Amino acid sequence: MKKLPILLISGMAATSSVSAMEQFLDPKDGMFDASKWVLDNAVGFMPVPIIITDPAVGAGGGAALLFFHESEKRKQLREENPDEVVGLPPSVTAVAAAATENGSWLTGAFHFGSWQEDTWRYQGGLFYGSFNLKYYEGDVPFDFNIDGLYFMQDIDYRVAGSDWFVGAKYSILSSQSTFDIGNIIPGIPPLDYDMNDAGVELKVTYDSRDTIFTPNDGLKAKLSIDFHNTAFGGDADYQKGVSKPITLLH
Repeated sequence: MKKLPILLISGMAATSSVSAMEQFLDPKDGMFDASKWVLDNAVGFMPVPIIITDPAVGAGGGAALLFFHESEKRKQLREENPDEVVGLPPSVTAVAAAATENGSWLTGAFHFGSWQEDTWRYQGGLFYGSFNLKYYEGDVPFDFNIDGLYFMQDIDYRVAGSDWFVGAKYSILSSQSTFDIGNIIPGIPPLDYDMNDAGVELKVTYDSRDTIFTPNDGLKAKLSIDFHNTAFGGDADYQKGVSKPITLLH
């Protein structure tokens, strides 16, 4: 009879373990999916490994640390009725760093914020990296390095509670490229080329996805135009229009 409590406790532990694992499984295909856990808890740290296998920079890796947090309003809604916040994304702040065997590296920080029951969406980031690459002229390799600083600010506003957003984005990429042609013409010092590319993007987005992390249903499409100008801090004046393909999920 003494075995009964032990079996009962073991059964409860197994049931609890299965229940915990179900939080990380997609209800439709049964595959691993942490988005439900993120939406249900909306607070805490999540480490994410980075694995790099690109032959252009060699093997390498790194890590990102994500911190999920939420507004007091979202917390109140989640505690009172969890079903009401399924489509309301939490805010995410992240830092990341990675490096490869040829000396290339990248580091940066990023933030995504959602406010007023997902009426406003904000993204901002600052990244810096150094990449050692090769340019081939026929079979002859030329070594070159690119150091770059990228800064971005992005804001979207939901129109009248609909699935339509209007927004704007500012970005600037400050880069320095160094070309080493000494292996072809001995005695020639490396050639340096600096450039700043800054622009303002105006955009209209339609987004009916059930979640921004790993959506199971919805549609997303974006139409935008970019204005790159010296007035924004860049070295060149040009424009480009972008129409992103529609993402349709069932």
